[in-house]
Amino acid sequence: MIIKNIPLINKRILWTVRIFSSVFVLVMLGIVIKTIIDYKNSDLVSLCVQITILFLSFWDVFSLIRKRKSVALFLARKFLPDKSTKFIVLNKFQKNFIEKYQGKSNSVGFICLEGAENTGKTTAVINLMESLWKYVEKDCDIEKILNATIINCSTNQEEILFLFSRDRQEQRISKFSNNLVVIDNIEKMSPLFIEDCKELFQSQKSFFILIYNRPNQKNINTLKPTDSFDNAIPSFELDNFNIMNSVEKDLLLIICILSDITYLVYKKEIYSLLDHLPNRIIKKSLNHLIKRKIINAFAFNDHYIYKSQNLNINQYLIDNPRDDLLLRLIKSNQTDIIYKWSFLLNCSEKSITGELSRNKASIFNQATNTGSYRTMYTLLNKKSEQIQNLFLYEKAILSFYMGEHKESHIILNELLSQSSPNRKEELKLAVIQATHGSSNRECVSLIQTYLAEMECKDTVYGCIARYWRLHIDTEMGIFNYEPFLDIIYMLKTFDSTALTQNTIQRCYTDYIRCCHIVGEKCNDSRSVISNFIKFLSVNPIKKQYYENLYLKANAIHYIEIPNAFLRREKNTEGLVNSAKTYYEDAICCNYGDDKSVAAAELKMIDLQICYSDFDFANAKIKIQKFKRSSLYNEVDVFVAYSCTLLVKLHITAPQNMSNDRGLYFEEDTLNEIESNYYEGLKIYEKFKNTYGVFRLKFLYCLFKLYRGSPSSQVLSEMNILLQKNHNLKRENAIYDALKRDGHEKMYILGLIKSYPIILQ
Repeated sequence: MIIKNIPLINKRILWTVRIFSSVFVLVMLGIVIKTIIDYKNSDLVSLCVQITILFLSFWDVFSLIRKRKSVALFLARKFLPDKSTKFIVLNKFQKNFIEKYQGKSNSVGFICLEGAENTGKTTAVINLMESLWKYVEKDCDIEKILNATIINCSTNQEEILFLFSRDRQEQRISKFSNNLVVIDNIEKMSPLFIEDCKELFQSQKSFFILIYNRPNQKNINTLKPTDSFDNAIPSFELDNFNIMNSVEKDLLLIICILSDITYLVYKKEIYSLLDHLPNRIIKKSLNHLIKRKIINAFAFNDHYIYKSQNLNINQYLIDNPRDDLLLRLIKSNQTDIIYKWSFLLNCSEKSITGELSRNKASIFNQATNTGSYRTMYTLLNKKSEQIQNLFLYEKAILSFYMGEHKESHIILNELLSQSSPNRKEELKLAVIQATHGSSNRECVSLIQTYLAEMECKDTVYGCIARYWRLHIDTEMGIFNYEPFLDIIYMLKTFDSTALTQNTIQRCYTDYIRCCHIVGEKCNDSRSVISNFIKFLSVNPIKKQYYENLYLKANAIHYIEIPNAFLRREKNTEGLVNSAKTYYEDAICCNYGDDKSVAAAELKMIDLQICYSDFDFANAKIKIQKFKRSSLYNEVDVFVAYSCTLLVKLHITAPQNMSNDRGLYFEEDTLNEIESNYYEGLKIYEKFKNTYGVFRLKFLYCLFKLYRGSPSSQVLSEMNILLQKNHNLKRENAIYDALKRDGHEKMYILGLIKSYPIILQ
């Protein structure tokens, strides 16, 4: 959650000051005009005084708008009461923290507040913000702060990464200059993000307040806390529920559940979730809760609300299950997936094991796709042991994603010891699927152990384990793809289940992808294409998606277009247009998860580079977004893929070629190429992905030829690379063409543009 452009002045006060200043200016303007009209009857000194006062009035209004300084604001601070903290329950530690920083912002530009959960850290910071304007002293730095930004890292991590992403540190510092920035739950961001932003946080060009929960501080061990909260805030039961009407009860329950994710709750979220009720009834009920001192409106932006005290709803929900409300919210299309996960955890055991048992896996898988692992884990950990025991598998997977491998192993071993033989195998396969993209040693070791245990068995699980062995081999650059067809044949001899059908689909797509990587058309002597189409025919939308993406767009993009550029054919733009149409048709099917759609968009960007002119800026934004998501989710092979694509993008950028200078690379462009090249190379080498390493080095050789490096030297490097990769037909054909007569810059550029970067 990100809330931008929050004025550091209470809304009521701000409007009072604006009206007062405007009226004063109008009155003075009227007096001056009347004095000018009656100039003969007025003396010059009086007129000059009035004009001076008018000028100062105008300047006061202008200063108020631009810098938050004005005489009217000074008077408001002195004489108007501040009611923003009237209904808030604060303990002495929170009050001491607020008093420590009130009026001292001229000497403080960075606060790092740490403590256990439920110690009142966020409440203290929000109240510090709400009272800062009242305690501003003359010429303090806070006067220069134009507005504030509040960021909660529990959700929308990709949006947060994008907000802080800048090519240069000084640009990022400039963007946040003269801002108060509060970052809550910062421990839920990756260590790379913390390290990258450390200089910004401590730059003293803005006022950063970081809040993190102590058990998870290893992510931010490079930042030393300035303040600590150690005393837990007492929780209060919902004693006054009985005097509320049904709408108010529903509202307060939703606010309490959403508050576990974000401290400030957006009113529009509540209106959206309760869309079966008229807005006027919701608004009226919210106002009643505010009047009863149960919740507060945020002083500087009343679109947000928060609890006035630490309310505990767990016991209330045990005594009074609200599954009817929660089930409706879970099934609503308006509900964010992380909210669905939280609503699911607040349902009764009867609903979780009964009506929601089928939705449980789907909600978990979709929620983990957002990358909000720590938020999901924290929400689960807050529940009773009875509820947590219903989500042991989910807890193990979340622990694994967060790098808590020991805890994950303990839970998985417990589950495996309690499970039936078939359930044990399903659990192992689920762990392999969830973690196989990571180069973490413990992940790799666990996967290898599970595969070794399973792949020798003549069962459906042994067959699927053999598929995963082949799939992981492709991610390491080993393209032994004919056995995928044997696995499909074997799986068809077992009962048809969601697990077998999903694996068969994976076998088909992996087979096609491997063919494209080595530069071959799919061999249909074994009826692969026709059988795949037949397999897809059960679901028309699914068939349309995969047929357009894998069988049409990819075939043209990865085989026909590179061959056309290699042979200097003239129909290349027509082929690019055709492939682009098929990609668009696939994306428009609205089939597949967010990751699949994002990958399809990157394939289309890779294709559009083939045009003589393309939207470089938009392409870079989309690739960087995919890279940030992959970094956050720790899917290393996707990060390296993004780096490779960025290398190609910057080499082929339209701005590198101009009529004035010909071929010319700016220093920033060369830095981008170099940094992404070495970053991708490091990941591929760590992951032992021989093809990934080869592809980056081969692409870099083409880049050196394009820049004018000695062809004999570069071709010698290519030859050394190809000696261990005789099976890669596309690269060998490019090498042969360059050896013959391929030293023209535009021809080499065409080869680079059409050289496909295929996601392994």
